[in-house]
Amino acid sequence: GPWTLPRHTAVRIGEALALRWADINGKVTFRRSTTKTKTTRQSVILTALRDALDAYRMAWEAEHGHSPLKEEALFPCRDSTMTLETTPAA
Repeated sequence: GPWTLPRHTAVRIGEALALRWADINGKVTFRRSTTKTKTTRQSVILTALRDALDAYRMAWEAEHGHSPLKEEALFPCRDSTMTLETTPAA
């Protein structure tokens, strides 16, 4: 879930929640429009994070009934896979 990315990449939870599937492509790209410092940065995906993202993708597909499109939210809100979640679940 959303807590895995901050643990492995040291980003703020809001930055993790702003990700779309297009931002996960060999590296995780945090776009400047979503970061506090307004700078785009990338984090490498190490084995533990890759494994967590692979498992999350499978769960995402099972929940939403299809493979995610690049423009869909990595952590969507309840009613739309296109709308970003804005607050983490406890």
